[in-house]
Amino acid sequence: MMLLLAFAALLPLGLAQQCSQFGTSQGDTCLCPPGFNPSSGGNGTCSLPVCGGSLYEPAAAAPAGGNGLGNVESGCGCTSGWTGPGCTGKSIFNLQGEQLMIVCQTSDACTASLNRYLNSSITPQAGINSSLTCSSSPYVYTSSQLSCSVIQSTVQALFPGDTILTITRTLNSSITPGGVNALTQARLTGGDGVAYAQLWLDGVEQFYCQAQDCVQTTGQGNGSTWVCGELECLCRPGAAFCGGGQVSSPLLAIRC
Repeated sequence: MMLLLAFAALLPLGLAQQCSQFGTSQGDTCLCPPGFNPSSGGNGTCSLPVCGGSLYEPAAAAPAGGNGLGNVESGCGCTSGWTGPGCTGKSIFNLQGEQLMIVCQTSDACTASLNRYLNSSITPQAGINSSLTCSSSPYVYTSSQLSCSVIQSTVQALFPGDTILTITRTLNSSITPGGVNALTQARLTGGDGVAYAQLWLDGVEQFYCQAQDCVQTTGQGNGSTWVCGELECLCRPGAAFCGGGQVSSPLLAIRC
């Protein structure tokens, strides 16, 4: 009897969901970094990226494909005003008609994405402002997402294609509009002083990283600097950068 009770006490721990992307286990599902919380598919493990939608209203998981990694360029389309892998970036256009990717240019797209939680039976966290005001400044107030193209001659020589880095920086998730309640309902990770990053090649994630114990300091103008005490990166087995392509590259596992 004592042995049976001990086993029963350990059982919930054994059933905890294993989360990719440094997601947080929550029972039989995971809270995921932005872009990895599909509305369906992916088994709730953060293992597949979102194929369309927006930050708070993600579409289903991207098609897994032969390598099981998911390709966000396989028929995926973001909600109007959103762009980038995982549809976490707000799209704007410069005077030359070239598409740029930043956090946002106006509040409209962000507000529309969050409205399902603010105008529903889900109760926003008490005392939290429920209005969204976007900022194109690199300074982070609660959480921000950004994307950039990786242009480096050695990378392009070894891995021809479109290489993109996506980054989420979370300074204080407790004061995000809608609060932690909205983040949890959207299956999004929270946290303070945390950064998540993913590297993509032609729409397929290659590896992902998490930085912790991050501190933001302001610089000149609108600049800001993030200094983090711990960084860990993990490869996606089968990805081109991690031995899945024609180039013989070692599996990546970094912790510093």
